[in-house]
Formats: sequence, structure tokens, C-alpha cells
Amino acid sequence: MGWYVTVNDITNWTATEKRRAEETLPLLVKKLILASCRPKTIKFPSGDSISVGGWDGLLEVEEGNEYIPEGISGWEFGTNSDVKDKADDDYSKRLTNPNPLNAADTTFVFVTSRLWTKCDAWIRAKQSTNEWKDVKGINAQTLQNWLEQCPSVHRWFAEVIGKRCADIWDVDQSWQSFASLTANNLKPEFFLYGRENEQKLLKNLLAGSPSVCKVKSRSSIEASAFVLSVIQSDDVLRSRCLIIRNQTSWDLMAGSDQSLILIPNGFKPNQVGFALSKGHKVLLVVNEADSKDASVFLTRQSRTIRQEAIKKLGFDDKKASQIYQDTKGYIEPLLRHNLMEPIDYVTPSWQRQASPEVLFAMFFATEWNEDNENDKNILSKLSGMPYHEFERAIINLSNAEDQPIRKVGSVWQIISKMDLWFLIAPLVAKPYIERFGNVISEVIPEVDPSYDLPSEERYMAGVIGVLPRYSKFIRHGLADSMTILSVYGDEYAEQLGGVKPSDTISGWIKKIFDNNNNTPFWYSISGITKLLAEAAPNVFLEAVENGSSGEESPLLGLFKTEGNGTFSGCYHSGLLWALELLSWNKQYFARTSLCLARLSEIDPGGNWANRPFNSLIDIYLGWINNTSATHAERIQVLTKVLIPSQPKVAWRLMISILMNNRHVTSGICQPEYREWSGNIEKRPSGEDYSSYVSQIVELLLQEFEIGSEIKILDLIDKFNSFNEQQQNRIIERMFLIDPKEIKKEIRDQILEKLRATLAHHREFPDAQWSWPSTLLERLEQVYNHLIYDDIIKVKSFLFSEYWPKLIDPISRKEVNYEERESLILDRRIAAIEAIYSERGIDGINELLGVSGFPYILGSCAFNSSFSKDVFPFALDWLNREGKTREFSNGYISSLANKDLQHAIRVLEKNENWPPITKARYLLCMPLNRETLKIIDELPVLGSKEFWTNLNYYHVPNKETQIVSYVASKLLKNDRPLAAMFTISRVLFGNNDLAQLDSGLVANILVKIVTNLSNTEKISIQTIRYEIIKAIQFLQDADGLPEQVMCQIEWLYLKILRFEEITPRFLMRSVAEDPNFFTQLVCWVYKRDDGQEDPKEDLEQELITQRAEIAWELLDTISVIPGEKGADIDTKVLSEWVNAAREALEKAGRLEIGDDRIGFYLSRCPVGKDGIWPHESVRTIIEKLRSKQLDVAMECGRLNSRGTTSRNLYDGGDQERRLAQKYREDAEKIQLVSPSRAILNYH
Repeated sequence: MGWYVTVNDITNWTATEKRRAEETLPLLVKKLILASCRPKTIKFPSGDSISVGGWDGLLEVEEGNEYIPEGISGWEFGTNSDVKDKADDDYSKRLTNPNPLNAADTTFVFVTSRLWTKCDAWIRAKQSTNEWKDVKGINAQTLQNWLEQCPSVHRWFAEVIGKRCADIWDVDQSWQSFASLTANNLKPEFFLYGRENEQKLLKNLLAGSPSVCKVKSRSSIEASAFVLSVIQSDDVLRSRCLIIRNQTSWDLMAGSDQSLILIPNGFKPNQVGFALSKGHKVLLVVNEADSKDASVFLTRQSRTIRQEAIKKLGFDDKKASQIYQDTKGYIEPLLRHNLMEPIDYVTPSWQRQASPEVLFAMFFATEWNEDNENDKNILSKLSGMPYHEFERAIINLSNAEDQPIRKVGSVWQIISKMDLWFLIAPLVAKPYIERFGNVISEVIPEVDPSYDLPSEERYMAGVIGVLPRYSKFIRHGLADSMTILSVYGDEYAEQLGGVKPSDTISGWIKKIFDNNNNTPFWYSISGITKLLAEAAPNVFLEAVENGSSGEESPLLGLFKTEGNGTFSGCYHSGLLWALELLSWNKQYFARTSLCLARLSEIDPGGNWANRPFNSLIDIYLGWINNTSATHAERIQVLTKVLIPSQPKVAWRLMISILMNNRHVTSGICQPEYREWSGNIEKRPSGEDYSSYVSQIVELLLQEFEIGSEIKILDLIDKFNSFNEQQQNRIIERMFLIDPKEIKKEIRDQILEKLRATLAHHREFPDAQWSWPSTLLERLEQVYNHLIYDDIIKVKSFLFSEYWPKLIDPISRKEVNYEERESLILDRRIAAIEAIYSERGIDGINELLGVSGFPYILGSCAFNSSFSKDVFPFALDWLNREGKTREFSNGYISSLANKDLQHAIRVLEKNENWPPITKARYLLCMPLNRETLKIIDELPVLGSKEFWTNLNYYHVPNKETQIVSYVASKLLKNDRPLAAMFTISRVLFGNNDLAQLDSGLVANILVKIVTNLSNTEKISIQTIRYEIIKAIQFLQDADGLPEQVMCQIEWLYLKILRFEEITPRFLMRSVAEDPNFFTQLVCWVYKRDDGQEDPKEDLEQELITQRAEIAWELLDTISVIPGEKGADIDTKVLSEWVNAAREALEKAGRLEIGDDRIGFYLSRCPVGKDGIWPHESVRTIIEKLRSKQLDVAMECGRLNSRGTTSRNLYDGGDQERRLAQKYREDAEKIQLVSPSRAILNYH
């Protein structure tokens, strides 16, 4: 390093610039301390302050190092040539008066920038006196060593002593370079003003663990200046930061062992991951062209804030206002402003030399793809010249100093659009605007052909070539230019014949919307909708109003294009963002609210959270201001506009913005150019917020009192949002409702809501969120007011849910699960006994009709006092279907579980029952040896009924023999999936697997695939893991023929592919039988000799399925012929390869066969010498010298890596290390295995 500071450099600098050395040495040491540790306290005067009396430096650190003593230390500095005399003098002086320190607790440190050869002897002599806690000395040699460990300070000090480096800068040097762009020097205060949150965030990120931190702004210049300003304001960050200007210097600094903040400037660094691994933070500065998320984003500031920031540069109000008016606050034109007295950032020469036609053409387009002929035609039309002439002009501009345009790949890009606008705006003329308008009418209305694709395929549109004629770059650029011209162009109306560009652009956009009010067009402008809205707000709102009117409106169609599933798209997000940004302006607030309300009304819903109603909530939230409309004005719009025109949406909105709602917002879309969102206090006062919510509540109560009982549901949900007076008002209004006048459906919902609310709060009375008992008592009175007179309607809820919600609930804290279940059963029994007492069996029948759990009702009936009365009905209802049959099942199951012998005697007494009735009765009984014996005695019809309808989950898992027997019966009755689920009770339990018949398991697995009955009541996907477990069992079991295992693995190969188990029998079969391998290749691939195979007498579907499974196996096999552990028998492998190639050649598939053999052999292990492939495989390669085999091995090896993970900016480090390994291996084997060596080099 040319700037490396040596001992001689330090001593020569001290000798020749002694005064400067005296002033700078304390600052140097302070920077080194800050770069090496985190002091608790540090005080090191430097510069003119060195003459102040007392210690030269005071320091306290919790953890020291070889240069810094732990704890408290006092520092003295000297640059005199008589080092020892100065050290002795300072030592004695501080010993006499150590204030404010205590010598016994303090380490005395003397620092000199001279070459003090006897420093160590001096230290030992002073330490022996025990007058201080410890004594340390630092000389020029120590300073050199310390600097080596602190690159940022090292770089700064090198600059101080005149050793310059063009490629590595410290923060001070970078800032001085930037600040000197203008004679009126830039100041950090300008870039930091109004960005306190961003400063805090950046400092926290840089103080954290090693990471990549990205700071983004519309201008990379402003982002860079902000970063430098933040770091400059913090001594610790400044002492650790370096600005790197090329890759070579980056590689050097990334390897430093000291934790640094590295900022690349002017290049995109490689080895970012390496820098992170060394403990560095990497800080990237980008502009909005970078599409990735940023750690810190610098939003555009309002005019008020920006003008105040400009005043920090030394300007008064008048000049600050003038600068803002001329530049709109954008940094590039601001740096060129004459009041800033630009030096380096002056008006570029190309502004005067380039043709205005070229400048405006590239400004209007902004970005375009040179590979797209349609884009190029647009540039020809904008410039009025052939594209090759235009291209020649922009190439010259891209090579000019301070160039306005660049080319990235095939895409041309404007570097700073606003800078270009302010430079060329005075040259605007009518012909340029007319050309621009003609192009707008051609490009913007174009419909994206991906609209016609199925929703689940649209994400693939770019891959399959279904693209618009014009690139997304030029489409967005043209829309953006319309917005800029509309916002900033009116001041040039005079040179455009008195016509305002904003009016002209509104006319263009209106014409486009009027002629294209259809769903495909709205879909196509999704990416530019918000720009069109900002360019022509009134026109856009009119378009939304027209597009959302009618039953089958275009915008309803836009919502419907969303689709379902993983690859659905949110094509209406641009529309919502556009309306959000318009809502910032009070002028458009009411109209925007109506548009969003109408869209909320027609929105059918979907997978995406970005919905019009959520945008409406964000705008009307009271605890944050997302609009310039005040709370009072929002209430006015609600009262006068939304409630009269969209009452249902308005009600939902008001309910959603109550105080206790947990609505999270990340803010709403803000204008890109219009200053609507500035100067708004984001956080209202607590008093204002409370007042706003109180007015919302009052509106809700007014609407509730008007009518619509369904609103009670919402009010009960939000009761804790109301004060006591408001709650009482709602309750009193509920008492005025005549229950008989409410629709039954709504009445049931209200009762259910009240019951659930009471149950919830009473079950947890001590919870912080629980409502007071007085309020709950009042709500119970409302419940009793609204409850039905009919006993069945009153009690039916007990049989509508498994765990019914009780007004006087059973606390889960006080009873366990079984006790709770028993107590609920008691309540259910009491209910049906009351119903039976009043209505008899007809009442039970009526209750059964509305019951959601008829099985539970039957069980309760058995346990009731009228059980014997119901018993005949329970037996009779066995022969019915639906709820009565389920009631019967519940009743008889309870009987059998309580007294099995009684249940059996009932069956015996009814021996004349039909077989099906007997089977249904037996289905209610527990499965054990006794009941199975009875089942076996059933006639064929009864047996079929039983085994066809048996619920597999009722099978016990304690006895392997019973489980196996039941599974065999289910299999016999064409229920292999149920049989598999039954067998899984043994596979997943603690049963003795030795008793499980492997033949039965194998038959179940085969039948699942080969003879799946449509009578199954479960899907194969629900027992995937059971199937895997069964295959694992068979692979480990003995006794099954290998052919059967191969068949099972073949049938389930697609399932096995993504599981931890492998088809080991199939793999072994392939490794042992080259003819089987050949057969697999023949099933998958066509002949390559031009001939045809004989036609098979198989359906094409079966041939396709066979080919798919064969391909899976060829892609899976990894057991190499002759492989034994880590070794491979060369003879066995050679014979296998020869036999396979011979068979493949006879089958007309030698070329593809070599490819598949190569892929197969790529799975081989490394050799005894640690080099891949194994020596036996290398022998095959050298012998065959088949290009197909070699290439396939290479591809197979590369693909075997699978997916890789790495840090965001690691680049190809992993691949480079792997390539180096292959190169080293190739060099080792190139003499004995030249062919393999060549592949390794590849």
C-alpha cells in the first residue's frame, strides 16, 4: 500500500511538523481508541485545546487491549526529542497532582510520536515503584502497530502526513470532496434536517451485528451525502468507516481483522459475503432504480422542511424560498443553482451542444429496451429522426462529462430525471409536446396480452413470451414524464402558446379512459395507474366513478382477475395506491372516499390483503393522519357524503376505526411529485384522537337508533370501545326492540353473539380484558329479553356445538377435561328431559331436526330419565337415514359402552332382524373378540354392510391380531386405504411388529394403487405418512420375495422420491441387472437409430405412467454396480457397463444410453485418493472415451449440489472454491486419467 504509515513516517512528520504533531497526536490516539473499543468515558483535547491545563487525556473502558489499559487511565503526550525527560516530568507532575483521578486506581500512560528505544526499560522502572495501578508507554513503533489494526484511522492519518491514496478514503476526506462541489460549502445539517428517525435507524444498524445496510433515495447523491453526514456526526462510526473506490482496494480492506464500515463508491463490489464473515458492516447507497428493499429509505421532504434545510446552508428565508422554487428541492439542480456558486457541479456542456429533440425524446421515454423494435420506433417518433441517428446522439451524451444517460445491458436509462428536466425545461416547445401526445395515445392504451391467460399462468407470461408490444420500461417512463410535465410544466405555458401542459395532459388521459373503459385496459395499466392519477386527478376520479358503476362494471372485472391459489395476482393494487395518493389532497378527499366505498361495495374479496376497504380504513384512522383532511373534516364527509350514499360501507368503516380496534397500517401511498403529504402532523394529540372517536361513536349510535337490528352484532363486538353512558344507551335501545319483529336468522345471530360474549368474559373473570359483572348482567337481561318462548329454540344451542357456549360457563381453570365434559353432559340431559316432559317424543324429534350433533343427542337420551321410552325409537331408527340414524348410533353406542352384554342380549332377542339392521346395530358396538365373532356369523349381505361402513378410527390398537384381522376384512371389502390406516395403529404404536403379517401389508399397498374402490371415504393424501411407514416396515422385514418389494417400490416411487427412504430393492436390482437398466431407458427414450419399436398392446395412459416412473428411477438410483461400502469392484462395474451398452446398442439407444450411464456413474463416491470420481469409474471413462458419457457425468455432478444458500452479496465464492478444488484434482490425475482430468478442468 503506497499510503502505509511506517515508524519513519511518524518520526519524520513529528520532527518536521512539530507543532502540528503536538495538536494532532491526541486526536490520533483518540481515534485509535474509538476504533478499538467502546469507552465509557473519553476526554482527549486536541488542536488549540492542548494548552489547557490538567491531564492530556482521560479514559475509562470496561475491557482493554494491548494498547488500552482496562479501567481508568490518565494520558500524557509528548513530541519532544528528549522523550525520557518529558515522560519523567509528566510522570512526576501527575503523581503530585493526579486530580481528578486516584493514582492507586489509575494507569498512567505516556505517548510519544518519537522512536523511544528505551520505552520498555522506563516502563519497568516506573512500575516497580507501585505509585500507580499500572504504567504504560506508547512510542512511534507502537503507533505503527496500532494503526495497522485500525484501517480507517490508518487511512485518515496517512492523509494527515501527506501519504495520499486515490482508492481508499476516510469519511472526512470524502465529505470534504463532496462539500467542495460548490463555493457555498455544503453542510451535514442540510442533509440531516428533518430526518431524525432515519439517522437513528442508520446508527442502530451500523452499531449492530455484521450486515448489509442499504440506504435508498430518489437521488444516490443525496443518499450518499446523508450517509456521510450521519457517520461524521458520530466519532465511533467515523473511526471505523472507509470509502472504497475499486475492487482491489475492497479485497484488501475486506480482509482486515478489525470491524469496519465499508462503503463502496463507484463500483459494485464482489466478496461482500467475505467482508461480512470478517465482522464488517457493508453500507450500500442506491437510488430508486434499485428495485430491492432498502434498510433506510429517504422519502421526499415537504416544501416547508426542505426550505428550512436550505436555510442551514446559510441562506435567509427569501433566498431559501427562491432556491426551492427554482429546484423544487431536488439535490442535483440545487447543486447547480447559481446561489450555491457551483464549482464542479456546473451546468454541463451537453445542455448547449445536444439537440433539444434528442434531449426531450430521451426525457419523455426515460427508459427503453434497445432489443425491442417497438421501443426504438417510439424514440424515433419522439425525436423526429431515424433511430440510428438518435442512437448516435445519445451514445455521445453517454460518453460526455457529467453524462445524463447510461446503458445497462440493453436498457437505456436517464441517470437523474429531475436534473435533466430542470436543465431542458426552458427549451420546451410545442412540437415536442405534440410528438409526446401522439406517442402517449399509442403506447398507454395498449392491452397486455397476459390478461387472456388463465390467472394461474399469468406469472409465467414473460417466460412463455406473452408480452405487450412495448417494454414496461418505456411505458412507465412515458407515464412518469406526463406526471412531471403536469406538475412542473405550467410555468412554461407562455412558450407553448399559452396552453398549460397540465390541461393538455388531462385531455390526453381523459380521452384514453373514455375510449377504454373496460377490464383489460384497467388490468394493463396496473403498473402506471398511480402516475396517471397524479398527472390528472379529476380525470382519474371520473374514470374510477365510471369504471365502478353498473352491475358488471369494468372494475368489478378487475377484482375478479385476481384468481386463486399460489400464483394469483393483485392487479388492483395500482388502483388503490392511486386513490390513496389522491386522498392526501383535501380537494379530492370526499370524492376519493366515495370511490373507495363503491369499490369496497363491489369487491368480491380474495387472497390478497390489499383491498379497497383497508385503504378506506387507513385514510380515516384517527391515531395517525394519512390525509390533510382534519378529524372534523373527516367526520363531515362521513356524515354528509358516505353515510347517505354508502350506509353499509360507512357503518363497517366506523366500526373498524373505533379506539380498541387493532388495525395496523404501514401508511398509504404518497404522491411522487405533488406536495400534498407534506406539512402534516402525522401523530395527532391524544385529546384530538379521543374526540374523533367519540364523534364516530355518536354517529354509530345515531345510525343504530334509526334501525337495522343486525348492527347489534357489531356493537356487541366493540362494546369496550364505548363509555358507560354509551353502553347503557345501546342496551336501552336493545330493550326497545320487539323480538317478534326480528327475522329469525338475525335473532339467532344476536342470541349467539350475546351468549358467546357472556360465556367468554364470565369464564375468565380475572382477565384484564374481561368486562365488569354489572355490564355482563345487563347484557344477560338483553339476552333474556330477546330469547324465544319456545323451549326447543331456547335449548337447541346445546346440541349445535361440541362445546356449547354457556351464559354461566364452566371454568377450565377449575375442572379438567373429563369433568367439564361430564358437567356439559348433565346440562344437555337436563335440557332434553325438560323438552320431553313438555313435548314428549315429538319434542325430541323436533330438537333432532335442528341439532348439529344428533349423535350427542342420542347419547344424552340414553343417559336420561326417559331412556326406556326412547329405546324402541332408537332401534327402529336404525333402518332410517340422516339424523335419526345418527341419533340411534349415539343411543346404542352409549348402551354398548355401558353394558356390552345387555347390548348383545338385545341383538339376540331380535334375531329376526334383517342382516343389514343387525350390521348397523353392530357398528355401534366396540370392536373386540366377542363382537367380531358375532360379526363373522352375519350373512354375506350383513357382513358387507358392516365392513363397508366401519369407521376405521374406531379400531383399537392394543392387539395386533385384532388389528390385522380388521385390516384384512377391510381389504377384502375393497377398502385398502381404511385397511392401511388400521394397520398404522400397529406401525405407529408400541405393538410387537413381529406379529404383523408382512404379506397383508404388501397386499394392502398393492391394492391401494391397482384397485382403488370409489367406496373409500378417505383420500390417499391423508395417509401418505402411513404408506411411507408401511414401506419402511416391509423393507426391514424378512420373508417377502424381492420381486414383490420391487413391485411395491415401483408403484410408490413418486412418493418415495421426496422422502427420507430410498427404493433400495429397485436400486439393487438395477445395480445387479444391466438388462433392467436397459429396459428403463427403453421405456423413457425413443430409439436414436431411426427405427421404430414394435407396438405394445397397452393403453397410451399406462405407457406414459410407466415412462414417468422409469424416469424417476433413473433419476434416483445411486447404488453403483460393484459398490461395497466406499469401494467399487472394477471388474463387476466393467462387466455391467459392457453388458448394458451392448443391450442398449441392440435396442437402438446407445447414445442416450451412454448419457444415462454417465449420469448414473456421477453418483459414485470419491476414490481412495480423495478425488472424485472413484478409480473404478475413471477406468471406465478412459476405456470408453464416450463424449455423451463424459458430459452426462459432468452434468450429474453439477446437479447433485442441489440448491445452495449464501449471503445476499456473496457472489460466486462457493463456485470459485469448488472450481479450484476440481483444478487441483485434475492436476493430480492428469497423467493417469487424462480424460477425467479434462472434465475436471471443464
